[in-house]
Amino acid sequence: MDAKRWSSGRNRSRLASLRSVSAVVRSPSLTCPFPHDRRLPEPRPPKIGRRFPWPVRGLLGLALGLLIAPWTEARVLGYHVEDFFRAGTVSPPALSPDGSQAAFVTLRRGRPTILVHQVDGGDQEIFHITRSDDDIITTLTWHDSDRLIYQVNFGDLVAQNTDLSNRQVLHSALDIRMVRFMGLGSFSHPQLLSTLPHEPDHILIHARDTGGRARVHRANVHTGESTLVQGTERSVHTWFADANGAIRMALDLHRNQVRYLYRPNANARWRLLDQIMPLSDDGRFSYSGRTLAGRRHAFLGFSSDPDSFYFSSNVGRETTALYRFNAQTADWSLLAEDPEYDIISTLYPQSHLLHHPATGELAGIWYHRDRPHLHWFDPAFAGLQKRVDQHLPDSVNTLVSMDLEERRFIFHETSSRHKGVYHLYDRHADTWEEFARVDRRLRLEDMSPMRPIRFTGSEGHPLHGYLTLPAGKPADHPRRLVLLIHGGPWIRDAYGYHPEVQFLAYHGFAVLQVNFRGSTGYGFSHLDALRRDFGAPAVRDLLDGVDWAINEGHADRGRVAVMGASYGAFAALQLMTTAPEQIRCGIAIAGVYDLLDHLRHVRRVSLFHYDFWQEMTAGAWNRGDLRRMSPIGRIDRLQAPLFLAHGDRDTVAPLSQSKNLAQALRSAGKDHDLLVLEGHTHHGGPMRNVILLYDRILHFLNEHLPES
Repeated sequence: MDAKRWSSGRNRSRLASLRSVSAVVRSPSLTCPFPHDRRLPEPRPPKIGRRFPWPVRGLLGLALGLLIAPWTEARVLGYHVEDFFRAGTVSPPALSPDGSQAAFVTLRRGRPTILVHQVDGGDQEIFHITRSDDDIITTLTWHDSDRLIYQVNFGDLVAQNTDLSNRQVLHSALDIRMVRFMGLGSFSHPQLLSTLPHEPDHILIHARDTGGRARVHRANVHTGESTLVQGTERSVHTWFADANGAIRMALDLHRNQVRYLYRPNANARWRLLDQIMPLSDDGRFSYSGRTLAGRRHAFLGFSSDPDSFYFSSNVGRETTALYRFNAQTADWSLLAEDPEYDIISTLYPQSHLLHHPATGELAGIWYHRDRPHLHWFDPAFAGLQKRVDQHLPDSVNTLVSMDLEERRFIFHETSSRHKGVYHLYDRHADTWEEFARVDRRLRLEDMSPMRPIRFTGSEGHPLHGYLTLPAGKPADHPRRLVLLIHGGPWIRDAYGYHPEVQFLAYHGFAVLQVNFRGSTGYGFSHLDALRRDFGAPAVRDLLDGVDWAINEGHADRGRVAVMGASYGAFAALQLMTTAPEQIRCGIAIAGVYDLLDHLRHVRRVSLFHYDFWQEMTAGAWNRGDLRRMSPIGRIDRLQAPLFLAHGDRDTVAPLSQSKNLAQALRSAGKDHDLLVLEGHTHHGGPMRNVILLYDRILHFLNEHLPES
């Protein structure tokens, strides 16, 4: 086989997962884990460009760019708002199969640009410059050591040689503006599915047409010729290929239920996966909107053995573990477990499995404990990780790319105080090279370390979170405290660089983050606690966190603010109306404040969403329970000033949620302000909005939580 060929033909998705293991945990849409119109969530690759999401972790995490704006209050101490929130200027580099080159995306003259760096010497060469400032490069991978495959704006999938010759569009996507104009909600962008090990000139591409059908195309990477392989079935949402490129698994939408279908070979009949695996009733792979919250199993992908695949499960246990199932023998085996933390969520099963590039064998798994953790199955990689951690102490060091011979490796060094540095390590020569810094604007000494914390809740259960203290005062000196609540709620806060945390800490605020009950990562009981009681357990845990910070001497009891977006905004209002005497002011961004109105909105969009939300809130259409849970029905208890912000293009939590709340606050004579951000969706908007938003937030906090 050609020595330049990647991964001996193993699935490109494995290599992509290897390069994306340092990605920040992302939060799901507020309405449901699934977007509308028959689309299911997929891991998002790192992006370089100018589309700026909301200020919370995860899918709502900010990925902000390089625009310059007029002077704002946040610049007083030396940094601009955008210095904290802009995306890094370098994407995770990808080593070529022979290890001689590394490709990455950076900004040149303000535009995303692919550069190819000669590892053994030589200048970086410009490979591709996007056509406009708004373009983003969403996929970048090697086909062989002379040819790259990349994608712009989640659209056209392109192959091109590094000498700029033979550019071929492998799959063309509709212009996204036309998609919006035509209202084609089921349209999705093409993705690389398999590298076809026995056909080195071809790949498989997964895409969805305007009618909603998921299709698989076999494309020649040199000529661009393409043929349809799979995709006449209307009910299938996603196809999965095994290690040889055969389509063996399908995600099917049937009568408002999500099902997994399996077949032993490409010519066999499809069968329900639930009929093949010997599982109990509470461990079925199929699920509906009603049963999604109690989902106990999740398919993760095929192994290097085409008859085996990986899945996560918490059946018969509290935390989710990693398993492998052999469909021929019906045997399954436990591969990895952690008694305290979920290894992979069953609710949002974004796999972080790491594989050998040459064989496709499982090498390790990356997951979150109180800090990101790499568990290696291969002793050689465990030894390599130990060597790296000794060279780069006090950091989280994650493998993002390696060559075919496993000689050269690129590691991403990061911490809570900086956005990251990429290092190139040559194992044969035992040499290190600082390859690239993600961002050079923020000085390490100006940022504040994030400290993992643990404490016991008032009901006796363990709670985890993070505390970030501003520099310059003793650790036990009481400070102004901002309780920052994550969205979801079915995600978690995690250790790492968070722009809003560093922004607030730099301006003198202590920041507390609590992974309240309902957060992922800490076992099934912790996750399931919010079902049919959408606010109370979370509020109790958040208040326990505030009490802990005060009792430990980190916060001033009279200067506590609460802030959140999406579900975090909902929880912030719940907190302010449950314990009004403890909160001096609140900030709520893009939230849902009227659950009755929200369920009506969801029902118009999707019955799956509606069933899910009924199960998670009240269990049924119970007006009394929904009113009791809704902040808009509790504003008579509100005492502290409230700052609201919402995008006018938000279709997940419509702007009417904030407008109706503001009207109710006005009628009740409550102190509040509403900022409407033009052009902002639930997930993002232009940088000018972010600068405006955070300038207003800083002014609001300084007004109501003045420095002593």
